[in-house]
Amino acid sequence: MAVLLLLSSWFFAGPSIGQADSIQHRIAEQIVLFPQEKLYVHTDRANYVIGDTVWFRAHVLDAVLHRPVNRNTYVFVELIDAPRDTVVQRIRLRNQDGLFAGRFELPYHLDEGSFLVRAYTENLKNLGPEYFFHKPITIWSPLSDPARLGQSSASAGSDFADLEVTFYPEGGHLIEGTPNRIAFKALAPDGTPVALKARLRDAHGEDYGDVETLHEGMGLIRLTPLPGRSYFIEAEGQQFFLPTADENAYSLRVERQADELHVSVLSQSGWQEAPSFQLLLHTRGQVHYHTPWDPEYATMVFETADFPSGIVQILLLDAEGSAWSERLVFHEGQDGSRIDVEVGGSPRAARERVLASVSIRGADGEIPLEGDVSVSVTDDGDVTHDPAVNIRNTLLLSSELKGYIREPEYYLLPGNEAELDLLLMTHGWRRYDIPKAITQQYLYPQVSEPRGMEIRGRVENGRGRPAAGSLVSLLSWDTGFSEEVTAAADGSFSFGGFEAPDSLSFVIQAEPARGRNLLVLHLDPEDFPAVQPFPKGVEQALAPRPDPTLAETRAALIQKRAAYGEAEHGLREIEIEEVAVEGRRNRAIDDNFSFYMPNDRRNVLTAEQLEELQPQTISDALRHIPFLTIRADDNDQRKVYLSRMQNNSMMAAASGMGLPAVVIVDDMIIEDYDIDALMDPANIEKIGVLKGTAAMMLGGQGAGGAIVISTKKGMSRSALNQRATDYIRVITPLGYQEPAAFYSPRYDLGEHQEDGRDGRTTIYWNPQLRLSEEGRAAFEFFRADSPGPYTVVIEGVTQEGTLIRHVGKIP
Repeated sequence: MAVLLLLSSWFFAGPSIGQADSIQHRIAEQIVLFPQEKLYVHTDRANYVIGDTVWFRAHVLDAVLHRPVNRNTYVFVELIDAPRDTVVQRIRLRNQDGLFAGRFELPYHLDEGSFLVRAYTENLKNLGPEYFFHKPITIWSPLSDPARLGQSSASAGSDFADLEVTFYPEGGHLIEGTPNRIAFKALAPDGTPVALKARLRDAHGEDYGDVETLHEGMGLIRLTPLPGRSYFIEAEGQQFFLPTADENAYSLRVERQADELHVSVLSQSGWQEAPSFQLLLHTRGQVHYHTPWDPEYATMVFETADFPSGIVQILLLDAEGSAWSERLVFHEGQDGSRIDVEVGGSPRAARERVLASVSIRGADGEIPLEGDVSVSVTDDGDVTHDPAVNIRNTLLLSSELKGYIREPEYYLLPGNEAELDLLLMTHGWRRYDIPKAITQQYLYPQVSEPRGMEIRGRVENGRGRPAAGSLVSLLSWDTGFSEEVTAAADGSFSFGGFEAPDSLSFVIQAEPARGRNLLVLHLDPEDFPAVQPFPKGVEQALAPRPDPTLAETRAALIQKRAAYGEAEHGLREIEIEEVAVEGRRNRAIDDNFSFYMPNDRRNVLTAEQLEELQPQTISDALRHIPFLTIRADDNDQRKVYLSRMQNNSMMAAASGMGLPAVVIVDDMIIEDYDIDALMDPANIEKIGVLKGTAAMMLGGQGAGGAIVISTKKGMSRSALNQRATDYIRVITPLGYQEPAAFYSPRYDLGEHQEDGRDGRTTIYWNPQLRLSEEGRAAFEFFRADSPGPYTVVIEGVTQEGTLIRHVGKIP
């Protein structure tokens, strides 16, 4: 028999202090043990053409209070070709005074289509890819067919073959004898939402009328189930059965009325043998209420005016902390911001100066907000602002729910409360497992966050066994950085705690602890999350909606990009038959490459210089390099001594003799030599001196430094590749991206006043506009040849966790 619940006149005044403190303490302890994060990436726009630059800023926030966090060393941002599930570019962003900002340069060989900006931190890697930030962008190419633009992949409403319909009773259970609300979701086999219209019936032949979806395949059924009846919806001859009622179930029922939440508990079997329930309400771990449920009250009413914005999770828990029922409700709090942008300057004209002042205050308009924001200004004639994914709907909605949400902004628009409620009923809570936290079953991070970059590997001897105690050295010629570690008992080693810019190469070498046995050096691949095929329906959820004006926008933007590229970069045309991808040549494939050859020109002689000097012996050539002497040893072999080696200075002071330098010919180390008997200087392509900390990579052999020689024959590429698999390797790990400033011309200084066309689409980009203590800031830019109107987007989070988002027009 169903329990009849009557609305009581009791209003919530405050939680039980002892219990609330205990629960809040345990949730806080879970947060401290595993501080989760949220990540949002603000891009300058959503549509690009090959050859463009994608500018972006990553906002890293704690998951509870939404305050900026600086504990991360890096943020990784990837550009993913969505249909192929491949990473096109990967950027490592370094924390620079709380700022993570970077860019993608879009190469000309990219195919046109939908791409994803994916971003994560080491902390988010602990949670899994479903917690990463994802944002769709479109990249256009003049080499692609525009006819397919704007085509929709959504399933037709009449195509019900293999249709999947899932039902979600409010609170998780269907209760007999009382009005129930059941959300449902209809999906095609590929996961695309389906518009559905069906009839609700029962097995006794009763017809309860039409049922249809409201949005994105989601709909709502209102039903008071009768005892012993089974119910289904029928469409095109197919039947989809609702879940059966559970006579032992207890389920939450929630009603919204202005700033109040009316919470009831529905039951089929009554309260005579009911467990001792507790009711818990929280927003992102901030507990609003926790106390035993008193069955004397039919409904509990909660004032929500002071709740923060976001999703309120309501849980019905038993004495052991197990959840019997859950309900999610979205609350629009009074913790927002008020943003005013005033634009001054000359009347709208091409290349005229624009002055903008920004004032940001709390929702009451009184308290100024401090922090910094990212700002983009784009030309309305080229692109339309896409609000589908923004900082507000990402932090308050998408990051809180399981699964991927297409166009989350739609659900937060006024008038779409019914659609939002359906979304919350069909998507579960994804953050901290609160029932486990309050029973002290804490979740811990699986991987500790590294501080800096890391290179790992292991060393084996020629028989494939761990080479314990081997010395492994790491050297960067470009920076002079060097470090040496000892391999552990299992042959493993690691270098960590250092930072390096992108494209910086390192030499890694292994040397045996004793003897001269050959070693094999194995390097662990860099650990990046794999790009897995998205779950069913996710690709459709992330794809932008079809736009009938897309083809027109595409054509205009491509034409403008071609003209601008010709004017600014000397590109005669963008429609090219072949694409040549150029980049920095890797030293590892130069014909005369040597792992050991220093980069310092003062310590290197090239073949051209040797030809001018015309040395008769190698000694004659080396005399042109400073701080070097040549002396014969007891066997009358001429050895090279480097006076600026620490070991030589100490030994020379004691005995008048130092250690001779070794000779390295085409990467072969020679200790017993006569420098003038090695070869004819005419056969040398390059000769250099390795000394100081750079010689540390040679271990004990390099105590006296080294003379490095590359012969004109050099090493063949196959020989190099073979050598790269044994005791020495050259690697270029993913370093941090060097910052670059967005270029905005200054026409008041005469830049480009007469020459070229200014065809900028992104007119202004600033990843970090700092607010004063009064919550004010200002910026300026010059209009392009297209004088406007422009759209300005300002996004950020204050130091206290207040979200800032403003979209306005600059006429």
